[in-house]
Amino acid sequence: MVDMEIEALVSQAVHDGRHVLLVLIDVSKTGCIAPSISCVMRLHRRWPSAVQVLVDACQFRIEPGTIQAYLRNGFMIALTGSKFVAGPSFSGALLLPAVAGETLRQRGIPAELRLYSAREEWPHDWPCAQSLGSHANFGLLLRWQAAVHELREFRAVPAPQVEGILRRFAIAIRQRLSRDPAFSILDVPALDRTALNSPSNWDDIQTIYPFLLHRSASHGGQAVLSRDETAAIYHRLQRPGRGADALAYQIGQPVDCGHRAGVPVSALRLCMSARLVVQAARDPGQEMGVIRQAMSCLDTVAALVRTPACSLSGTKLLDTAFS
Repeated sequence: MVDMEIEALVSQAVHDGRHVLLVLIDVSKTGCIAPSISCVMRLHRRWPSAVQVLVDACQFRIEPGTIQAYLRNGFMIALTGSKFVAGPSFSGALLLPAVAGETLRQRGIPAELRLYSAREEWPHDWPCAQSLGSHANFGLLLRWQAAVHELREFRAVPAPQVEGILRRFAIAIRQRLSRDPAFSILDVPALDRTALNSPSNWDDIQTIYPFLLHRSASHGGQAVLSRDETAAIYHRLQRPGRGADALAYQIGQPVDCGHRAGVPVSALRLCMSARLVVQAARDPGQEMGVIRQAMSCLDTVAALVRTPACSLSGTKLLDTAFS
């Protein structure tokens, strides 16, 4: 359905004489690729001069081979070091294929961009960047320094070991979510990158697990929690409970998922990160520790679901910048 709508919109825009920036999400906040890679490649090859493609890979849940394959196909790629890599927020970068880079480096830069960007944040041999002001963005440099450290630690783990850790984690999480009536798993389509013709070791494995929350209804059965109730639980998780072993948990912030039985709902997300993979790779005991931590987090969520809604009503709802 998404592919059909995208193809219709792009076709109409091209026929109207417009240029299209087509964004391919790899991977979304709920773990999907959309539109399909084969659809995007088909549109780009049909109208190579009218359809430019930007891959939103800001989750950074892809392997180097996948990045290289996107660049070979002429796609731009947006990345951040603050999601899967687990570095600081607001560390972003844009990768350009050689042909696009050569075209864009000579173009003028809008004057408004001077408010947001400096010459040092662009390739040094781009003439167009000389119109920007010159100052060092130490905040960006330090955020990327931390993110690159996390990425190097992750890349030092052999790819087959990463694959094994992610698969075992996936089995444990799916089993836990499926057997508890407090949760209903959102189906995530398989991560299909076969159109890129690039071998992968681990980035076709699901690493984001979205789920809705349910509590027992007074008339029997299960009632889905609303967006506000889900957000209250999300924020309560970040505050340590009582007792010596009580922990706070940072999971993926709620994502709006339409309505269920007329109730606006959001999904919480348990997300595997590069840092957790590195921790799990140290020895089998550490890997089991990561899984136990995830189980403990889900146990806490389930306990909060059973808490009367009135007990959560005083939780302050805040906007967040987490994945």
